[in-house]
Amino acid sequence: MDLPPLPQPINGSGVWPDHLHQAHDTLFHIYCHALQALQTCSELHRIRFHAEAIANNAIPLLRALENSSSVEGIPMSWVLQVTAKLGMLLKQLQQAETTAQGGETSNISVPQPITVKHTGKPGRPRKVPDVQLLHEFASPGHHLQQTKLARVMGIHRNTLHSYLKQNNMKPNSGVRYLTGHLRQLGLRVQQQQITASIHRVDPLGTVLRQHTMIHRRQYKVSWPNALWHMDGHHKLIGAS
Repeated sequence: MDLPPLPQPINGSGVWPDHLHQAHDTLFHIYCHALQALQTCSELHRIRFHAEAIANNAIPLLRALENSSSVEGIPMSWVLQVTAKLGMLLKQLQQAETTAQGGETSNISVPQPITVKHTGKPGRPRKVPDVQLLHEFASPGHHLQQTKLARVMGIHRNTLHSYLKQNNMKPNSGVRYLTGHLRQLGLRVQQQQITASIHRVDPLGTVLRQHTMIHRRQYKVSWPNALWHMDGHHKLIGAS
């Protein structure tokens, strides 16, 4: 039940642009995580979270792909196939949410950002970051500096950078990142000019960055303190 892969480009270049691969990867992750939750989880808040991810993130991204299909050369048949897959999954999630109403259970787990592995060799044990958490922190919706993230996780920033590179995680290529890059080159450009240039040359990437930010959510619980929401990165702070 995987999403259809990207078809071969028809414009003769042989490769799709990076922002189209990013759009496909975003849709793929939304689909896979939602499908996994549907198959393995009966918790109401998790099912609702993935249904909202499809409605609030995947659907606007599909609209952006449809609008830019003529410019980018994206086959509409592929866009329609992906839309049908995600629409069917959204319907199943909504049915599962209805079934889970009234049978909500509490299942609280504390994420472990670092796994300590003993190699049996001299020296300190190896600290391996959780890849899923790294993907979350490296997403455009989070603006956490690598130095601060490394300090919170208890590893050196070079170690964090190495794991990000191994898992092909690149920093956000939005206004802030581009502004800092230009300043390193000794160029000072007005932020509104940079923003206008990004919107002109990368409209699909603009939609990607807009729809990966954190959205305010409303919770309906059975009783007070039935559900605790740990905002931001507070879950990484050790209890004192």
